[in-house]
Amino acid sequence: MKKTLKILAAAGLMTIAMGMTAFAGQWKQDATGWWYDNGNGTWPASTWQWIDGNQDGISECYYFEPSGYMAANTITPDGYTVDANGAWTVNGVVQTQVSFVIIWDSDEYFAGEEVSSTVDEYDGSEEEYDRIIRDWDEYDEDEDLADEEEFEEKEEVEEETEEEEADEPISEEEAQERILEMESDYPEGMDWTNDNYYQRGNYTGRGCIGFAYLVQDEVFGKDSKSEKYRDFDPDHLHIGDHIRLYNDEGSQHSVIILDIFDDEVELVEGNYNSSIHWGRTMSFDEMESNFIYGETRY
Repeated sequence: MKKTLKILAAAGLMTIAMGMTAFAGQWKQDATGWWYDNGNGTWPASTWQWIDGNQDGISECYYFEPSGYMAANTITPDGYTVDANGAWTVNGVVQTQVSFVIIWDSDEYFAGEEVSSTVDEYDGSEEEYDRIIRDWDEYDEDEDLADEEEFEEKEEVEEETEEEEADEPISEEEAQERILEMESDYPEGMDWTNDNYYQRGNYTGRGCIGFAYLVQDEVFGKDSKSEKYRDFDPDHLHIGDHIRLYNDEGSQHSVIILDIFDDEVELVEGNYNSSIHWGRTMSFDEMESNFIYGETRY
């Protein structure tokens, strides 16, 4: 019997220009402001994100600062305007994007479920698109695969195989060695200001945060998993972690942990007095009092 897969979507030009997608998660607020929980242990930072907060099928676009908090009633670093609610506006008009949907159109079964008139949300990402097309192709090639448990077991085996083929994570000792190897290319006192930047995926980091992104990519690999944490705990710090802090001027600064001792850490950082600096130490108490968030690749 004939089976078809229809993809329906309407997207603004900004999605194409900035490579942004819509996400499903939850808005959260604390004493500092609003931030968005993606629902998978991550949150947006230093980036734009389309969000359908009220689940009406229409997404608005929001900019999130390096700290992860939503910008509001201001001009973003890349020159766009956001209103008091944080939504991107043009000439006072909130810009929107219609949510993507996938329609499985068939009178047979997919993964043990009847798929006629079934609608799945699609976030517009290339990864999600590839997954949907892959699943559809598998269904199209094997119409006899109607048992849901069998299908899920097949996918679990594939995922386990992919995980086994992935590189083993490096140890903290290896991470420290790789950081120290960078000192010849980025020596003490080398100029590094906000004019220096580093591109990591969709994120552009300038100055200190750009150097932090650079170090982590060099040490752990550009495709390594990144996880942020907001609660400070000395026992959970790792060599190579990127720590975002408030500095003495009231602004923010990024550092990389080079070594960990009983009650302090040793750091390497960019844009410290406009240069690369190795070996500054900071006590756990000082770090905790200025802590914004941490980012680990372990």
